[in-house]
Amino acid sequence: SLARQNRFPDAIDTWRKGIEAYQAPEDMDTVARLYARSAWAARQANAPDEQLDFCLEWLARTGKAQDGPGLALLLHETARAYADHASLADAEPYARRALEVAERLDDAHLRAHTLAALSAPVAGSLEERAAVATRAVELAEAHGLLLAAQHAHRDLAAYRSSQGDYASAREHCLRGAELARQAGSASAQSRILAFLVHLAVYFGELGEAGTALSEAQLLVQDLPGPTRARVRILLGELWYLAHLGKWDTCLQEARSAQASLRERGAERDLAEALLTLGLAIVESRQIGQAPHPGEWQEAETALSEAAEIFDRSSSPQWGTYARILLGNLYLGLGRTADAQRMLAEAREGDRRYPLFWLVGPRQWLQGQLAASR
Repeated sequence: SLARQNRFPDAIDTWRKGIEAYQAPEDMDTVARLYARSAWAARQANAPDEQLDFCLEWLARTGKAQDGPGLALLLHETARAYADHASLADAEPYARRALEVAERLDDAHLRAHTLAALSAPVAGSLEERAAVATRAVELAEAHGLLLAAQHAHRDLAAYRSSQGDYASAREHCLRGAELARQAGSASAQSRILAFLVHLAVYFGELGEAGTALSEAQLLVQDLPGPTRARVRILLGELWYLAHLGKWDTCLQEARSAQASLRERGAERDLAEALLTLGLAIVESRQIGQAPHPGEWQEAETALSEAAEIFDRSSSPQWGTYARILLGNLYLGLGRTADAQRMLAEAREGDRRYPLFWLVGPRQWLQGQLAASR
């Protein structure tokens, strides 16, 4: 009940009391479930370091427990915690083991949630991820698991957008938002609308992006405390501002956001803030604004760090975009060899994870390099 009210610290305190009450060996799966729920609450409260600490500390205690729903949930949350820390290689074994336990238990609820939330760690290419998400949608909707289904619809929206099909991507987002609404989760509904902001911006649908952003902000205005939903909305807002050309506002907010996210250990979200910060500097200066002292170095540092984080995350394609922006920055500074190196790395990234909307920026950089020779 406390978690449904977004009172996540109170929920964690309550589950701690439950953990203390269960000490017998036969209670270990119940303990694992309480650990998993606490880690989930820490994630929703935007405390990723605490989320991972819960998982690792408590998994050491319950790791030898027999297969059960509680253990599967704890493995699931551990994989999510590593994914949020942009450590996909660490997330993969926990994700696969969670799915194996769910399969052995023949638990549709666990299978659906694991497939929906962990498609990146358990699959490789974008096509494989889409296949996993499709399985998750079918399983979740067949069993009335609304939140698992909405998460899988988000993954399918990401895949459709990578193929240049905005209409289908938009429909998946709106379907996911409706499922979250039916489940009574304003937080989940706002997060998928924030994702729609990103997609709409990619395809130049700034009016739809603004509408989705306003709806998401309205949903969380009464939620208590800092939440992951608010972070996702903020990142969507930064992306929107950057593409509206509101560079100074975007830069100010991005600088503040990256400092806060770095302090919280939210690496995956941090990478998005750094990418947007670099984008705002590079794009604004390309259209004639003179850079302030130190801004080129700030952009280079931000984009290089973003690329490194994205490379080990579930979204390496964003690392490709960071390299394209770095190439533009280097070209503007007359560092042609560095720009050429970024273009080569971006081509390799695009070969492994092709995205429709990256073709234009990559070809622009390639054309600018050719013209500079």
